[in-house]
Amino acid sequence: MQKIKDFWINSYKSDKVAFGFELISFVFTVIASLTLAFNAIDPNMLIIYPFFFIGSVTQCYAAIRRGAAWVMLLTGYFAVINVFGYGVAALWWSSNKSKSAKSFACHPLIEKAWCQPVKSGRIRGVRHGRK
Repeated sequence: MQKIKDFWINSYKSDKVAFGFELISFVFTVIASLTLAFNAIDPNMLIIYPFFFIGSVTQCYAAIRRGAAWVMLLTGYFAVINVFGYGVAALWWSSNKSKSAKSFACHPLIEKAWCQPVKSGRIRGVRHGRK
C-alpha cells in the first residue's frame, strides 16, 4: 500500500502542473466514456466528442511537460481524430446539409455501399436488444 501512495505522491511532486492537467484529462475522459456507455444505443456524439477532445488535449500537454513522447503522440492523435469525429457528427464535411446527423448510418466519405438510410437513428442490421 505504501508503494501505491508513494507512486501518487511522486507523480504529484515531480510536476504539479502536469499532474493537474492529467487530473483534468481523467475527469473529462471519464465523463465522456460514461456518457457514451449509458447512451450506447443512440449516443449524441456532439456532446461526447468535446469531452474526449478536452481530455486528450490536456493529457497531451501533460505528456509534453513530462517528456513522455509516445503518450504525447497518442493523445495528440486522439485530439485530432476527435475534431474529425465531431465534424462528421455535425455534418461539417457533408454535401447533404439538409439531412440530420442521425438520418444516415454513415458518412459520405465512407464507402457508399455502407451508407444506408436508417430509421430512428438505428443502424440497419445491428441488433439493439429489441425485437
